[in-house]
Amino acid sequence: DLQVTLPNVGWLALISPQKIGTLASGETAKISLLLKPATDLPLGPYSGNFAVSGSNGGVSIGFKFNAISDQFGSLRVIANDEFSFFADDHPNVTDATATLTDAVDGHVVFEEMTDATGVVFKDNIPEGHYNLEVKAYKHSTYREPVLIVAGQVQEIKAFMRRQMVTY
Repeated sequence: DLQVTLPNVGWLALISPQKIGTLASGETAKISLLLKPATDLPLGPYSGNFAVSGSNGGVSIGFKFNAISDQFGSLRVIANDEFSFFADDHPNVTDATATLTDAVDGHVVFEEMTDATGVVFKDNIPEGHYNLEVKAYKHSTYREPVLIVAGQVQEIKAFMRRQMVTY
């Protein structure tokens, strides 16, 4: 008399029957889950377990789902250093490399050099959580988590300390 027990979350349901019945040795059963996240469910990873149990035993089965969005936002990265504030012409850092990676699986969304004004602008980034890293020659590395929100431009001023002395 095997049956499936799901965690008490509103975004997960069972498509296959809750009662599986009895399985002979080596026999299998397919369990189908339905993901139905609400529009206000926070984006990001969700993990947990569901159980398949009977009168003489059971098993816990782990899952991990990532709530993503089909909406897009934009990111503007402004690379600056001490000269951006104290030099007469207030230059941003050109030839800095901005790398945006997915916070959940780590894949690179984009890697791009700043333009002549020290800016990288990317449009049509899927809404979600990311990690930003900005590097430039003879500068410290800037790192920050970034949330891209649908329909908005997230502006990041990436301050990298200038490394004037080496030894």
